Amino acid sequence: MTRLLLTASALLLSCSGPMDVRDGTLVIELRKSGSVVWPWGSGTRMTLSNELDDPRGFAGFELDIAGTTLTARHFAVEELPAFGVPDTGRTHFTMRLMQDGQVVAEGSGSWELKPGAEWRLSVNRAPYPPGEAFTGFGNPHPDCVWCYRKWRFPIAEHAANYEDEAIWLTLNREDICAHICP
Repeated sequence: MTRLLLTASALLLSCSGPMDVRDGTLVIELRKSGSVVWPWGSGTRMTLSNELDDPRGFAGFELDIAGTTLTARHFAVEELPAFGVPDTGRTHFTMRLMQDGQVVAEGSGSWELKPGAEWRLSVNRAPYPPGEAFTGFGNPHPDCVWCYRKWRFPIAEHAANYEDEAIWLTLNREDICAHICP
């Protein structure tokens, strides 16, 4: 699993209110591979192979967060040191996945920052977010069970590797759920 950390200066651009930086962090993880049981309940295990240079994987992935655009190549680095994030305000993101010169998945979201929070944003290309309890097959926007917030962005049918494939962004707040979050 590759980790990419954003600098506090990038996050400051998107936040309103006081610019008080504390011990909070934001880590972004892009899960390039793994496996899930699919279809749900079948006992069949599907291997997810979402390499950074694979056009049917994450090669066309882009995440703009707080005015900083990250592409697949940004996730091909080793772990970087953590940077502080503001205690207050909102941070916003937009995500898109390109394949064969076309946008095949896109969306946006935001969340309220909290004092001293240790955020982890996991990005997955899968039928459902690995490691997160699945709260209902067919539900395009299931609630978080063990996470802080979750977003699902379906991949266009012609570009999907299998039925119901989507880009999932799962936000965890490590300081409150580290004992139960994957």
